[in-house]
Amino acid sequence: MNKERIYTYWGPVDCTWDQRGILSLSTPDHHLPAPRQELSEFGYKLEKELAAYLSGSITHLTLPFVIPDKPEFFSKVWHAVTAIPYGEVWTYSCIAKTIGRPHAQRAVGLALAHNPIAIYIPCHRVVSKKGDLGHYHDEVSQEMLELKRKLLIMEGGIRSSFKD
Repeated sequence: MNKERIYTYWGPVDCTWDQRGILSLSTPDHHLPAPRQELSEFGYKLEKELAAYLSGSITHLTLPFVIPDKPEFFSKVWHAVTAIPYGEVWTYSCIAKTIGRPHAQRAVGLALAHNPIAIYIPCHRVVSKKGDLGHYHDEVSQEMLELKRKLLIMEGGIRSSFKD
């Protein structure tokens, strides 16, 4: 397994990957500065792809990533979320229905709170029925909610109605 820190227009991102693809993407603690290191070939490709995506130059991410198999429910949720097209927003209840668990909206939210590969598994495209952003990734901070809002605006996904 390899670990690298890449830098995007929106800030640094820590990445782990192996020969199969990306295993995790996470926002590092911004209070701990780290010197820029030379990237591997894969790290360079990831940095370039994320830069193009976050600038709006591309709408489809192509690098391989690995969705964990366990817990099984989480894995089903993460797979379902990868089907949400760029620019669309689905609700937690829509995801619950998609995986055959129509009353499991809260459990869907919990699974998305543990998404290991943010952006590639686009949990930012999932909102409440009321359109509330909810809690983005595994943090409740305003900073993370702001990131979700920015991603939705960039993708054109903030609107008055959502797929439910």
